[in-house]
Amino acid sequence: TTLLGTGLSVMYYVSGLWTWVIVLSALILAGVIYLTRPALKISLPKLARADWLWGGGILVIEAILLTTLYTHRTYGVLNSPWRALPLWFFGVYFIGMIATLAAPWFVRSRALAYVTTALHLFTTFGVTLIMYPLGFGFDGFIHRATEDWIAANGFILPKQPVYIGQYTLVVWLAKITAIPLHLIDSWLVPLLASLTLPALFQRLFTRVWNFPNALALNLTWLYPALYFL
Repeated sequence: TTLLGTGLSVMYYVSGLWTWVIVLSALILAGVIYLTRPALKISLPKLARADWLWGGGILVIEAILLTTLYTHRTYGVLNSPWRALPLWFFGVYFIGMIATLAAPWFVRSRALAYVTTALHLFTTFGVTLIMYPLGFGFDGFIHRATEDWIAANGFILPKQPVYIGQYTLVVWLAKITAIPLHLIDSWLVPLLASLTLPALFQRLFTRVWNFPNALALNLTWLYPALYFL
């Protein structure tokens, strides 16, 4: 994702995010994936009974949390999403947090331990996005307007370096997938953060410093920037 965003940003500054740039970059990405496919070994993990119990329990908790957020979404003025949620939501979230921290220590599958952490991160990041369908604050409208202009015209002047990595990646994904641009703009960062942060901590702390896998995943929650996303 980083390399793709960097490449798109360079092409944007040199020329613009034209259709031929999007097509060419997609072909290059497909070629890279094709050439590296022998190194991509994807297999479904074998889950023990305890894994099914932990995974199923956490999935139910996250489903309750996400459903509650959706049913309490608002289009009005609300200075904090927490004021619109019932008190029991915080109790369920706390239980989900404890279960997420404990799961890596009790499940046998490293993949399942990663998934439980990523899922609870996604729920955490999704609070404001789900409860504020129109967005929280005015910045989002400015970003989406800029992305809409780039999608329609290839570039926007002046070509500023601020946010351009996200702008080009959002527009590229919208063109390639035909998913509405505003959905990609809203969910790209939370989704990528949920998927990449646990994987990064899992790989970094287990392979470089030989930390236990469970501890490495738990340390994800101590990442300071996590609470500013």
